[in-house]
Amino acid sequence: MAPLSLLHLALLIMASSLFTPTPVSASNATDDLSALLAFKDRLSDPGGVLRGNWTASTPYCGWVGVSCGHRHRLRVTALALPGVQLVGALSPELGNLSFLSVLNLSDTALTGQIPTSLGKLPRLLSLDLSSNYLSGIVPASLGNLTKLEILNLDSNNLTGEIPHELRNLQSVGFLILSRNDLSGPMTQGLFNRTSQSQLSFFSLAYNSLTGNIPSAIGVLPNLQVLELSRNQLSGQIPSSLFNMSNLLGLYLSQNNLSGPVPD
Repeated sequence: MAPLSLLHLALLIMASSLFTPTPVSASNATDDLSALLAFKDRLSDPGGVLRGNWTASTPYCGWVGVSCGHRHRLRVTALALPGVQLVGALSPELGNLSFLSVLNLSDTALTGQIPTSLGKLPRLLSLDLSSNYLSGIVPASLGNLTKLEILNLDSNNLTGEIPHELRNLQSVGFLILSRNDLSGPMTQGLFNRTSQSQLSFFSLAYNSLTGNIPSAIGVLPNLQVLELSRNQLSGQIPSSLFNMSNLLGLYLSQNNLSGPVPD
């Protein structure tokens, strides 16, 4: 689907951003190194990708999957290891990578919960933890990531309700929580967004959500794809959805919806 191709393009652009060189303190560099080592220590790394490269003989800015900025030369700006089988839990110390803008650990066989400390990453633009075995709730702290443009938690074992705090993600364009076991209602408060909301791709398909589809979704001016299939949603389809001039894809199948489809 075209929107997913846009997602991949956005990830590439973020990971390759360039900056003007400036010095950085040794203490900050030590913090980033400690966070990376703590991340590695929680993983079994069956393929040996980290074991063979993340060593003292190689500067950590040269480690596979790690990118450092040019403006802040020793600060980690991206940690991207998609498809690398790591196996293990995410380290809370990842929240200490304060210059991180891209975190992509999709399809890496991660287990355990999403650390609440990820909500302390003020520069994070993209968080992709899709296609893993993560469990527990979606941390409310992710609502603190006000610069976030991509949040992809698709295909995990996440449970609980969608935290209301995600309404604070005014810059997010891709919000993908599909293929989990999220439950509870889609509250109106989740869509308490300004007219400047950037959300264009929103997927909650293949969960266990209940209640009505909030009419407030209709205020999202840039929404192009809405996926709500395979839930337990009930009630009528809000007429506000049919006033969205930018909407290209609307997926509501396999729910308990009733009533007429507005003209």
